Amino acid sequence: MIDKRKITDAINSLPTLPAVYQNIIRVMSDKNSTMDDIANVISKDQTSSVKILQVANSPLFAASRTISTIKEAVMFLGFIEVRNIVIALSVINLVEKNKKFKHFKPVDFWKHSLAVGVASRLIAKEVDKSILDKVFLAGIIHDIGKLVLLVYFEDDYLKVIDYINENRVFLVEAEKKVLGITHCEVGKTVLTNWKFADYLINSVYYHEIGLVDGKYDPVVAFVHLGNIYARAMNFGNPGDELIPQPNAELWDILKLQDDFFTAKADEFKQNYEHIVSTIF
Repeated sequence: MIDKRKITDAINSLPTLPAVYQNIIRVMSDKNSTMDDIANVISKDQTSSVKILQVANSPLFAASRTISTIKEAVMFLGFIEVRNIVIALSVINLVEKNKKFKHFKPVDFWKHSLAVGVASRLIAKEVDKSILDKVFLAGIIHDIGKLVLLVYFEDDYLKVIDYINENRVFLVEAEKKVLGITHCEVGKTVLTNWKFADYLINSVYYHEIGLVDGKYDPVVAFVHLGNIYARAMNFGNPGDELIPQPNAELWDILKLQDDFFTAKADEFKQNYEHIVSTIF
């Protein structure tokens, strides 16, 4: 078991998100802000600007023409999506991507996370386009709690992996048994400390279950299925090798075609590879 005070200390030691994110939130919270104001804030951060333009022009977002300025990106993607891309870039850079741990590299962890973001967006595009601007980030950060455990408590987390291999149980069950806490709980605490939106906190806390206290939530549902799809496609390294079964209730709710994931495999692979090459 991990002393929960140590987990709290680890979470509190996480770096804060960069100034560009803080400035975007400040500007977006101002009712008098214009699209030019938001574009100007982002444009001051060259790295974020380049990445946003690359993402905006990726097959995942399918722009009908080349997006060449941040203002055009904001117009095309919308305020929320642009903000979320900045958040995603910020979170990915919290841990050195090429740092080596005993059984994984952060870059491989984030490749899995990006795959979940891509998959979640593909599902939303098919089922509920009204939340397209939310699911990409929700998918990318769904395992943030696992990253905290892997980085700060690697030896303990290796015991979780060993327990899974020896007992063939699901991840959260092994975490509870070995650590006394799950990556979902840790992730919820991290995002709560960062004052993230409730839909992001829910996607982190409930993604293993797929429902929020037994109720359907589209963002949580799509991240749940996206996580399983990414694992089945073996994109990146989520830290363990289990491929859980999807929540059966979601199939009845979403009414996806039986061959949906098979039919989307090529599109998923193309979008995933382009996003990975853009981010890394």
